[in-house]
Amino acid sequence: MSDEQDDLRAELYGKYLAALPQVPVEGRMMPYEWGRLPKSLPFPWVIYGQMFTEYAIEIANAVNNLTNHLARIRAWDLVMPSLNDDDRMEALLEFIQPIATDALSLPYAIRSRFIFAIAHLSHQANQALPNFHWSDDLPEDEKIGFKEAKRCGQHWLAYPGCKDAFEKIFKGDFEAETLDFRHSHNHRFAPHVMMGLSQFITRKKDAEGNLQYVMGYTQPLELKRIADAIVPQCHHCYDAFEAFQALVAEHETAIMKILRSS
Repeated sequence: MSDEQDDLRAELYGKYLAALPQVPVEGRMMPYEWGRLPKSLPFPWVIYGQMFTEYAIEIANAVNNLTNHLARIRAWDLVMPSLNDDDRMEALLEFIQPIATDALSLPYAIRSRFIFAIAHLSHQANQALPNFHWSDDLPEDEKIGFKEAKRCGQHWLAYPGCKDAFEKIFKGDFEAETLDFRHSHNHRFAPHVMMGLSQFITRKKDAEGNLQYVMGYTQPLELKRIADAIVPQCHHCYDAFEAFQALVAEHETAIMKILRSS
């Protein structure tokens, strides 16, 4: 890396830092250290406690990162008009592409992490339910999905609110607005961000349902379009986090009742 490249990148990042305070606040940060269980727990509740501590932190980190990415993308969008084509390419490759790729992928990951955490925590908390015939029948981690979250969580009053909240993440207009970026990035070839055409030949069904090759192209995703699509996803994540907190609070109440009686 040459001194000239270093100077350019420093200049670009300086412009980004100058633009960041101009970005309106569009979200909020998820809290940490909100659990009510004692830090020292007897077996088997130590398993619940350790999982809760990790999952709550990781989910908060992911949601907060999505919110921060939104502000970063807005700031870079403010910087772009002042750059020539070469500088735009440098900013894209060095700074913007990693942020945009992560931001476009995070809603799906956050949804999956909510499902995973709800399944595991509800499975453990079910031991505190009266007259519940508990067995350690949760499958291995790589097989845990929505079915397990529903099966384990359905015994708790807060679960329907959790389900309604996390199901809204990565649904609706997000996939269409982002041109199915997350799936195509992981499984095919994704639309470009900011610069460059892509997907010149695709395989699709025609009006009669016959598969055929179609020639065309996909325009790049502009930064404003990405940011606008992320805004509702952030709010769905905030709602899901609050619903998750309500479910955990219900778990904690049942577990504390068992602890006090032992």
